[in-house]
Amino acid sequence: MPADDVGRNDPCPCGSGAKYKYCCLRKKKHQRSRQQNDEGASWREEFKKLHQEGIHNYGARPVDIIIRLTKAWELVEQRLEPSDTSPRDVENRLGFPEAESLKDLLDLLAVKSVDAASAGDADPSKVVDMLETFIDQFPDMDEELADWLHQMRVEALTHAGRYDEALERAQQLIDRKPDTAVGYVLAADALKRNPDRDEAGAVEYLEEANSKEDAPDWDVEARLNHLVD
Repeated sequence: MPADDVGRNDPCPCGSGAKYKYCCLRKKKHQRSRQQNDEGASWREEFKKLHQEGIHNYGARPVDIIIRLTKAWELVEQRLEPSDTSPRDVENRLGFPEAESLKDLLDLLAVKSVDAASAGDADPSKVVDMLETFIDQFPDMDEELADWLHQMRVEALTHAGRYDEALERAQQLIDRKPDTAVGYVLAADALKRNPDRDEAGAVEYLEEANSKEDAPDWDVEARLNHLVD
């Protein structure tokens, strides 16, 4: 099948078993950029510079942090292989300058992008796409990062007005972590923000969240009182 006839989500014609968008399409898309990067300073040095400016520049504007971390991610994305199923795989294969630097990048880029979407400074649907790229690319990432990215995706979906999807993903969080409040809180938020506004359903989720040990971390009682009042 000619590459031009292959859909982004179709199996890659090279036979790798990966989706086309995660295999040969990605390689084709970034070939020119990759050549340019390799001709200049090494990509690892560029990654380290962007990573440090994004992670450790505490006085930088959020938008500048997002720009730097996005550029750092693009350097990595150009070099991903279908066998890279966790950030650690990539770090080990490519010889990253610092341990867990990719994990830290994904963590901070996720939260800064969702914050920007909340403030109206970023397209929330594009943020959703970015988060789903992370989640799909790294199915074997560690549990802590996976939980965080799934949580950020629910928040981004809610900011995008995709309330049914947000509620569905929040329920998946509940199924993943039934003894924590986060999934219930995010489900309640999706119901509350929905123009159809199911307050009774939101209260039910918050009441369940309030029974969890980490409820104070999420100000569940205050959220509940605000809804009931």
